[in-house]
Amino acid sequence: MRDHLDQGRHKYEMVISDKTGAPADIDAVVARISLLWHGQRDRHEGGSTSAPVTQEVAETAVDTAAILVHWISSGSIRKK
Repeated sequence: MRDHLDQGRHKYEMVISDKTGAPADIDAVVARISLLWHGQRDRHEGGSTSAPVTQEVAETAVDTAAILVHWISSGSIRKK
């Protein structure tokens, strides 16, 4: 999903507008997915390569994942 959206940024937009009034690009989406990918390495194949996961870090990861799931499932991210 991360690579698909990253490589296909030009194919997607958000329903929310940017400061010009046009549909926002998906840079924030790709950044959040990358944040989870790199910040939660212990959750992916290959083992732990990041700092230990504290309660605070885990809660932040869940909140970040929840908003991404909501954006994707609700249609807030759409094909152009």
